[in-house]
Amino acid sequence: MLGSTAIIKTMEGNTQKTISGVVIGASAGGIDALQNFFDELQGVPSCPIILCLHRHPTQGESHFLEEFFAKHAGFPFVEAHDKEAPKPGHGYVAPPNYHLLIERDQTFSLSVEERVNYCRPSIDLFFESAVDAWQDQLVGILLTGANADGAEGLLKIREAGGHTIAQSLKEAEALEMPSAAINMGAACDILHVKEIAQYLNKTIMVDSLPEKPSSGPLPPPAYLKKRLHIGVISDTHGLLRESAIEALQGVDHILHIGDICDDKILQDLQKIAPLHVVRGNCDFGKWAEKLPMTETVELGKCWIYMIHDLSRMDIDPAGQCQVVLHGHTHMPEIQIINKVLYFNPGSAGPPRAEKPISIGFLDIDEGNPSATWQHLKT
Repeated sequence: MLGSTAIIKTMEGNTQKTISGVVIGASAGGIDALQNFFDELQGVPSCPIILCLHRHPTQGESHFLEEFFAKHAGFPFVEAHDKEAPKPGHGYVAPPNYHLLIERDQTFSLSVEERVNYCRPSIDLFFESAVDAWQDQLVGILLTGANADGAEGLLKIREAGGHTIAQSLKEAEALEMPSAAINMGAACDILHVKEIAQYLNKTIMVDSLPEKPSSGPLPPPAYLKKRLHIGVISDTHGLLRESAIEALQGVDHILHIGDICDDKILQDLQKIAPLHVVRGNCDFGKWAEKLPMTETVELGKCWIYMIHDLSRMDIDPAGQCQVVLHGHTHMPEIQIINKVLYFNPGSAGPPRAEKPISIGFLDIDEGNPSATWQHLKT
């Protein structure tokens, strides 16, 4: 990763070191603060700039924020994708309702594990993972916000030798987040957003990046594809078969429709693709209590309603969504009712009576869904 060498402040004093990443956390008032921040930046960053913002779980499919930030920053901004390596000259935004982590190999990881301090994504988890990836070669910035999320993570960055900045309380729209960081001594500097931008202009912003030999065009991220190939799995009941893992390779998203029975299955699935999941009637324990009983997601301009037991559905999906995904019966089924596609992928778990072992796929082509299912090897 390219990075820039700069004089930065640490707990031991000023020191010269490479900056490999800039991580920024914000909540209430963050969009306005970031707009002012990006308006002041000059050039392109020699390392990735990565944002973790508290947003409503249903936001994100329009990708308004990425386009908005790119317009004001003057360099590309995209949503962070699982297993993607952040690149110099680019900005990234954590997707809503996922924890965004940076692995030791400096790639992104998305997690649906339980909320931390009522937040997902958690800025604390994000900052702490950035320390694991980049150690002291890191700048951490905490802006306006209405809770203390991010303060402890910012302190971790400072303790590791990185440079940390909190937004001035004279300027922040919501004081709780930067105030918590300042009070625990997590901030090397307390600055207005324009001053933060000026600091980065002196340290990481450059006129242009050196050109690299082209290895061919990169594939578009999932949200830009006209066609999405989505894996649909249900009723694993503690068993994730190798044949299921093989069948899911290459999908853009995975949707688990409940009766998981082992949270390790969720961890394994989210290593393959971004994951959405609902709780089934056999899911118990603290990990399961955090899962929603129903979820509505928008993928590829198609609204999808997820529920484990269809008999418990208490909404009329007609006119509200194009797809209803359900499980529970262990029998694959595809039907269209009132122009809504109802899809049960069957059970991918242990065999039961004469019912098939199966997995499903939902293909969305410019907003038009279609479903298929296939037998799994036992």
